Amino acid sequence: MTVERFFFFSLSLITFIYAIKVQISLFLDRDKVKETKGRIVNIEYVLPEIMMHRNAKLATFEYFVDGRRYISENNIKMSLSANIGDIIDIKYLKDNPSILYTKTKMYFYLSILTSFICLLLGLIIY
Repeated sequence: MTVERFFFFSLSLITFIYAIKVQISLFLDRDKVKETKGRIVNIEYVLPEIMMHRNAKLATFEYFVDGRRYISENNIKMSLSANIGDIIDIKYLKDNPSILYTKTKMYFYLSILTSFICLLLGLIIY
């Protein structure tokens, strides 16, 4: 086995284990999370504003849970088209509604895809 094959097989295994961990975490958190609509109240840029073509926004939300108003303690990465005042579906933790839940299935899908690609690269004869 060459060094390249070992590297790709190892990377495939690591990303597959990470994907399983993410899926288990999403499964265990399914009863701890609720969804609501939130309004963006603050936006910060990740990079300086002069780098707009490669930038992203971090948004802080205001939302209501059981008649109480909450401002999120953490931020969610948003696209550049998001503006203050936009209303977006968000997820929060039932036990601590001021914390937004940021995990999505996309982490699982990307990890599985990366694992599969690394496995294929390891199987290719050089």
